[in-house]
Order: sequence, then C-alpha cells, then structure tokens
Amino acid sequence: ASRELNSIATQLIEDLDPLRKAFLTRSRDECLKHPPSYFTL
Repeated sequence: ASRELNSIATQLIEDLDPLRKAFLTRSRDECLKHPPSYFTL
C-alpha cells in the first residue's frame, strides 16, 4: 500500500512541478518589477 501511495505522491509532484516552477518564476519577476523596500536601500 505504501508503494502505491509513493507512486501517487510522485505523480502528483511531477504534475505540480511545472506549476511550481511557473509560480516561482512569476513571483521572482514580480519581485524584480516591484522590489521590496530592502532591495532599494
């Protein structure tokens, strides 16, 4: 049973990975466009 759970979890992680990468890229771009105050010191 745990092996089945492992493969399901792995599949989920692989499915979500492109989303996670896109989110990280977008938030990094947003940070560069609108830097927090500590970046502008």
